[in-house]
Amino acid sequence: MENIQIIEAKNPVWRNIERTLVDVEVRFSHFPDWAHFTAMDGSGEEHTQEVWDRTLAGEFGVIAEYIPPSPEQIRANMPDLERWRVNTIIDLEPGLRDKINAAIEAMPEPQRTISKNKLADVQMFSRTDPLFDLIGNDPSIGKTPEDIDAMWQAAAELG
Repeated sequence: MENIQIIEAKNPVWRNIERTLVDVEVRFSHFPDWAHFTAMDGSGEEHTQEVWDRTLAGEFGVIAEYIPPSPEQIRANMPDLERWRVNTIIDLEPGLRDKINAAIEAMPEPQRTISKNKLADVQMFSRTDPLFDLIGNDPSIGKTPEDIDAMWQAAAELG
């Protein structure tokens, strides 16, 4: 877009630890509402470069420090997984399927039936489903949430 004017901007915050991206709330001439906008140096877009330059010059206030996302925020942004991916990543670890089945059998009702049916019938799984941490926390399985995150990422990358 050409001739985009910055009407107003505020609340700059670094988007990454490297300080190569900055988020700013901006009102542009072509869009009257406030918009969250990410700027970076050398983007090739004139208005993006202007936001970057003016932000670094302090025109829109002090740039707040980057705050990394919490583990919960990271998990909430993980992709949903198809059932075949979840099953594959479980089956790639020898003995894990048997441990999971035993852990589910040891659960009280109705959790046992719910867990069995979820694993058998759900087509798309969310990392934030408490089922995975519940099963992983079983002493015979011993998977931390971080272990499950790593498995989740590996499953997402399956071909």
